[in-house]
Amino acid sequence: MSLKENARFAFGLKYVRAFALNPDFTKATPARTIGGVGPFDFSGVADNEKVGFTAKIDGTEYEMEIDLSGAVSASAVTVTEIVNALNIVFTDVTTPIALVASAETKTNYLLIKTTESKGSEPVAIQIYGELANLVGIGQGFGTKILVSDTIRTMSETAVRKDSER
Repeated sequence: MSLKENARFAFGLKYVRAFALNPDFTKATPARTIGGVGPFDFSGVADNEKVGFTAKIDGTEYEMEIDLSGAVSASAVTVTEIVNALNIVFTDVTTPIALVASAETKTNYLLIKTTESKGSEPVAIQIYGELANLVGIGQGFGTKILVSDTIRTMSETAVRKDSER
């Protein structure tokens, strides 16, 4: 009888992709990637004129920065202030698709979506970085690639924010 620790597993995936869900537990799609409802605390940001984030569209990364210096309070930035800053950046930065930010009508969630018609929209849009972390889009990361032996364990360590400990 052989030991389980010496066993070889000859099937299954070696890597697993993990996507964060929207705050309402729906899958983030190019037509609907949402953040929180605010107000958002940006008081810990080094420079409110340059809050960075990355939009990854079908594997190509686009580095962007928004200017929140016009917000009434850095510790209570509203969805409307984020939407206005994002739409300025989405207009200025050249990407293969058009992105637009708004407040979702029924829930007031921060909404980022593509305006491309069905069939020409990308497979995936990931929004991550400092801005995404602070407004609750995907917990600040886009996709995690995890190593899996398909039976034993996942090699990803849980990351908790200070307020969750």
